[in-house]
Amino acid sequence: MTLQEEIEAGRQTIRSESYSMSIGEVANLYREREIVIRPEFQRLFRWQPDQKSRLIESIMLGIPIPSIFVMQRDDNVWEVIDGLQRLSTILEFMGELRNENTGELEPPSELEATEYLPSLHGVTFEPRENKDGNSPCFSSGQRISLKRAKIDIKILLPESDEKAKYELFDRLNTGGSAPTAQEIRNAQLLMRDRSLYEWIEKRRADPNFQASIGISDRRYDEGYDTELVTRFLVLMNTPDEDLRGITNIDTFLSKRIFSFAELKSFNRRRQQSAFQKTFKLLNFSRRRIAHRCLDCEGRCQPRFVREESPRRLGK
Repeated sequence: MTLQEEIEAGRQTIRSESYSMSIGEVANLYREREIVIRPEFQRLFRWQPDQKSRLIESIMLGIPIPSIFVMQRDDNVWEVIDGLQRLSTILEFMGELRNENTGELEPPSELEATEYLPSLHGVTFEPRENKDGNSPCFSSGQRISLKRAKIDIKILLPESDEKAKYELFDRLNTGGSAPTAQEIRNAQLLMRDRSLYEWIEKRRADPNFQASIGISDRRYDEGYDTELVTRFLVLMNTPDEDLRGITNIDTFLSKRIFSFAELKSFNRRRQQSAFQKTFKLLNFSRRRIAHRCLDCEGRCQPRFVREESPRRLGK
């Protein structure tokens, strides 16, 4: 196949449209649940206040912002697949952003001073309740100006090839301060096989597993515990010879875990049993070691430090 033939074949896998819509129209679609953010994707919303403020500054100054990409479902509802941070920032500032797990509205955000609009400091979209009249907020004209600002919406149509959708999602979400590789993997797996995604989520909640890994709150928020479950499953089900040629661990993990969604031979009951037995043993061993190395007051025993020192372990 020639380069031109490959280009033409690849183009045929994606069907898309593009609309220019006002922020007010987008907010109305979101309010009516005609454009949605999956709860599993909402955890990726991690912009800091200064980033949110710069986006609102850009809109008010008339600076174009990048497109929002959505995937049109069979029921014609749009699911956001790129632009989550931007859309969530706008909706949160307007007081429209829902917590998709509870259905309740998130508290409206308060802006910070920016380079070109330092007076944005402390500003909200609407007047704040239970605040005196001196609290800064957008004027009626400024609110209208924001709502009339245009956003380009790129729509991936249902007839697009399924694998092309996942590839597009991956490419759109792997740049800049985007989500971690595991968060992208979670979102892709959710689109491919929700039941496998939920099964893996249950494994990461295993008490023995959580007690054994000891990761920070930040790594937990980024889904690193789910990545460790993924690594366990992938390594346990991959022949040694296939592990030697790995050049990119994230790509390898993604390809393998996605393949499990299609493999009938992937016996979840057997995998669950192996996982639970492994981490039950690891947690038991961890507690035994802790008991050996600490005295009755929780202090490290000199004998243990001497016997288990890095030199004796050859490190």
